[in-house]
Amino acid sequence: INDTVDADVILLGFGLCGNTVNGIKAGNIPLVIPKAHDCCTIYLGSRKRYKELFENNKSMPWGTTGYSEIEYEHDDFLGFSREYEDFIEKYGEDNAKYIWSILHPESRSDKALFINIPETFSQEVFDKFKSKANEENMEVETVQGDMLLIQKLLKGNWDDDFLIIEPGNEICAVYDSDEVVNCILK
Repeated sequence: INDTVDADVILLGFGLCGNTVNGIKAGNIPLVIPKAHDCCTIYLGSRKRYKELFENNKSMPWGTTGYSEIEYEHDDFLGFSREYEDFIEKYGEDNAKYIWSILHPESRSDKALFINIPETFSQEVFDKFKSKANEENMEVETVQGDMLLIQKLLKGNWDDDFLIIEPGNEICAVYDSDEVVNCILK
């Protein structure tokens, strides 16, 4: 971000994603980011759809072709096989507690959500997702994905679904279901 000089704007094609963007500062070029909790919101096409599916079940496992392929490369379906100490080492104590509570909730979902994006769908990945979910005694529900947020990001249609961070300002997590991220003026 700081080394970019030949651009009008820098597009960040992901959401808050476990605080990944919290504190990122715009250098000399504005940043644009979807107001999204994580990639799931982006794959679903809106915060509204994310809220409908996850508001009452924030720890429900989910996947889609591209996202699940990455998990399978590491042979770790949704992070369930990692040890707590692995999270501490990688993310620090506070973040590890939060991640662990999401992956190991007191009441676990009996459902795993597969977001079908026709442009990228792979039957092989879906079958593997379903098999892994069944091993965890979860039923798979398939919902239709939507590329709307990605299309709007790339076409410059930055409406209320996006946060624009002007040079010198930084991204700040809000942790609610509507605003998600905001901007701290420096």
